[in-house]
Amino acid sequence: MSDIGALAVKPEHVVHGIEQASSDPVEEGNTGGGTGMLCQGFKGGTGSSSRLIEGSELDEHTGKKNPVTYTLGTFVQCNYGMQRDFRIGGIPIGRLFIEEDGKEVQSMGMSGDVDPRTPTNKKDGSIIIVIATSAPLHPVQLQRLAKRATVGLARVGGWGSNGSGDIFLAFSTAHEIPRDPDTSVSDDKPTVSQRIPVLEDTSVNALFEAAADGVEEAIYNALCMTETMTGLGGKKVEALDLERVRKVMEKYL
Repeated sequence: MSDIGALAVKPEHVVHGIEQASSDPVEEGNTGGGTGMLCQGFKGGTGSSSRLIEGSELDEHTGKKNPVTYTLGTFVQCNYGMQRDFRIGGIPIGRLFIEEDGKEVQSMGMSGDVDPRTPTNKKDGSIIIVIATSAPLHPVQLQRLAKRATVGLARVGGWGSNGSGDIFLAFSTAHEIPRDPDTSVSDDKPTVSQRIPVLEDTSVNALFEAAADGVEEAIYNALCMTETMTGLGGKKVEALDLERVRKVMEKYL
């Protein structure tokens, strides 16, 4: 809904965003980079969610395992997908709406009568997903965690079209590793001066599950918090009708 070619975001906007960063709850819906986005045929935007995962950490001095709670947060900016693929909790909301309306709303530059599997010069949009956790994960584990974003995305209706520019990123806040650690050893010699504990691979499943669930919920939150908007060239995109969704869901629950 915006003119990406205008390059409206300047360095000063980036600096301002960093300076205004806080620990307050993330604003959702038509905000930030999600302002001009469309998702699954409706107004898209910014969404977030989080999970708490119970775990344990070994005390090196006593040899005992102490209980610990890890946090996993997900952040999405969703700009992808077709109405016909949209699902909530497995219920094909998009197709049910299409059956009631007799047509599919225009989505991501494709008209409703275009099969997304048919070759076309119209490209899909993209979704940006960021997963942050306090659990101590090493880089390969974080790569594996980021890949689980596809599970949550698929549950809602995303399937990664050829032209989709999906970006998944995962990071851990568990450790602060100094860039220039203090050492008495000459810099030209390989040196080990610290140890970093990481999660055991065999116990990582709870984080994978949390990532999948969190991404799914974050997309729902983005869709539920948006408002109908008129963008570039007078293009109007309707927000998801939550009352209509509620009535449809009641038939299945």
